[in-house]
Amino acid sequence: MKISVHSLAQRDYSRALDYYEQESVALAERFEAAIQQGFAKIIASPKAFPYHLKSQIYRRYKTAPFLYPIVYRLKEDEIRIIAIKHEKQRPSFGMNRS
Repeated sequence: MKISVHSLAQRDYSRALDYYEQESVALAERFEAAIQQGFAKIIASPKAFPYHLKSQIYRRYKTAPFLYPIVYRLKEDEIRIIAIKHEKQRPSFGMNRS
């Protein structure tokens, strides 16, 4: 199954990475590794992670210890990443993306 990233989810990620880079290069590297590990786990078992907001459409992978879960949607032939958002953002953030 292929994975695609919504352009606004890419922006979410870039902003978070920029924030962590300002704090520490090592912290930014750990964040980047956590996101890549999340993508790999989602690809390996896309149905293994809980639904986001009980939507039955969107799923959520937590990037512990970071507070930026990956929100994604399963389509017939792809996994669509729709948001990489901070947990303090409103729960419905990014849900209007397709």
